Amino acid sequence: MKFAPLLLALSPLLLAACALSYRTVGDPLPDGRDHLVVGTTTKAQTLQILGPPISVQRQFDGELLVYRQEKRSSRSLTLIPFIPIFYYSDGEGLRNDLTLLFDKDAVLRGIGTLEHHDD
Repeated sequence: MKFAPLLLALSPLLLAACALSYRTVGDPLPDGRDHLVVGTTTKAQTLQILGPPISVQRQFDGELLVYRQEKRSSRSLTLIPFIPIFYYSDGEGLRNDLTLLFDKDAVLRGIGTLEHHDD
């Protein structure tokens, strides 16, 4: 038991090390979607209400505007941090997309939403 005081002194270093992190990418999906009316709202009005999209995709008969928000979280656990004998890591993500379809006259023709979870 000569090593008991040494182990007691080093025990904080030998305990489990945990890390938890969250990261949000992109702005929250803009409010104001209630003001969008299919067949009436123009692209200019939409940009004024929602702001700039993350992507504009040209179509043969119009354009798609895409708004996106991503949230990521990760967790890790290392027993004995300086000698990673056991390491565990896990994460998950959530992606919200709002896609707006405009015709060649820049009038809103469709609204699509997608919520994607990856575990």
